[in-house]
Amino acid sequence: MKAHRFALAGALALPIFAGLIAFAPLGILQKQSNDIIVGKTVSVSSTEAGSSVSVEVQRVVKGKMSAGSTVTLRVDSPIPDSKAADSLGPRLWFVRAGNVVASRIVNVDGIEALSLPAATAAEYAIGESASGPQKLTREVMAILRLKGLDDGTRTQLNGYIRELPSAERQDVLRLVQTNQAVAATPENASALLGMSSVQGVTQLMELVKAEKVTLDVADSLCHYRNPDDSGIRLIGSLLQTSLNQGLKMCAMISLKAIHTPETVAWMASGLTSASKEEQYLAVTGLYLAANSGAALREETLMADGLPIKRVPRENTKVIGVLPPFDAFVADGGTTLDFWRNWAAQQPSETH
Repeated sequence: MKAHRFALAGALALPIFAGLIAFAPLGILQKQSNDIIVGKTVSVSSTEAGSSVSVEVQRVVKGKMSAGSTVTLRVDSPIPDSKAADSLGPRLWFVRAGNVVASRIVNVDGIEALSLPAATAAEYAIGESASGPQKLTREVMAILRLKGLDDGTRTQLNGYIRELPSAERQDVLRLVQTNQAVAATPENASALLGMSSVQGVTQLMELVKAEKVTLDVADSLCHYRNPDDSGIRLIGSLLQTSLNQGLKMCAMISLKAIHTPETVAWMASGLTSASKEEQYLAVTGLYLAANSGAALREETLMADGLPIKRVPRENTKVIGVLPPFDAFVADGGTTLDFWRNWAAQQPSETH
């Protein structure tokens, strides 16, 4: 099960769409579930009308089920991969009232769509000694350490981490830095970028050089919100050097969301792109930079999982306009010319 589309929109209140597959946000599943368990599949009974899954509970994340017990979970659909269920290893299950399974992937049948792969007891214990993260977060971090995860699942897991309260994101950052190798790997870079850590950008550049950037690493860059100058310079350089169009788009999305004065020259370089979508991202970022503090839909700046206050601008007058995309495409370059001229008048920042 592979997912091959960037989650360019940052909000995860709705399912995360990857191709034709919709991944349910784990934070919502957590709230909707009476029980969350990790367990070994004992048996599966599957019919067209519905199925049942017998699970030996190994860890209890939420609820009143007991470790060591065997429970029967209900599924309102057939399970086509039922014969292979016992070979999939431990799984993480979200369970609603009446032991009905809450599927992690919408409108897809099968054990892999119903539940997440989970860490063995030994793999889970690597992070268990770290203080702070709640049980589901520890499970998620343990899963992210597993090899062979598809990109859609990684995006789903990192989306959960990005939506954590700031204090718990800090605990996750400590867990990443303490219990994972500091080497530049897609797993480490994704987690660090998701925390808006400059270390994540440094690892990203190493992965770019080694041609090992994954879909999830690029998606995590889309959510990077750290205004640190050194990180901005590295991200901006991707606009000029990367041949990966998806990565360049995520670099521009990150700079647009940050839109501090240090991002202006980099975003202005996007005005010359052959892509109308990239041009419009640049225009949007420059509009936000010009009207920072007064513009709608400004995102919170972050650093190492904690929010940062924006510096209020002195001028409260609205500068320029941000037309809808269709109007921008049809205006003959008027909007591009305005923002190109505005950017040229701003104080020069050293790249």
